[in-house]
Amino acid sequence: MRQLTGFLLALLAVSCTAFAHSAPAGCYSRSACKAECDKTKHEIRKIQARMRQGYSASQGEKMEAKLRDLRKLRSRVCR
Repeated sequence: MRQLTGFLLALLAVSCTAFAHSAPAGCYSRSACKAECDKTKHEIRKIQARMRQGYSASQGEKMEAKLRDLRKLRSRVCR
């Protein structure tokens, strides 16, 4: 029982550490998070505007991948 408790505590410590490191880099204060959020939203709008102008298939795939990454970042940063 004691070994199981130790294992669970170690697992909890590792998972908490991993969660703490998932926050975006450089976002230590409320103003820094807002700036990061605004920057991310601006990049998303810029790519969407570019997509409305037309593009090749390979460009479209790259822009879609970038949008996916930016949207994931936005969901973490913009709260």
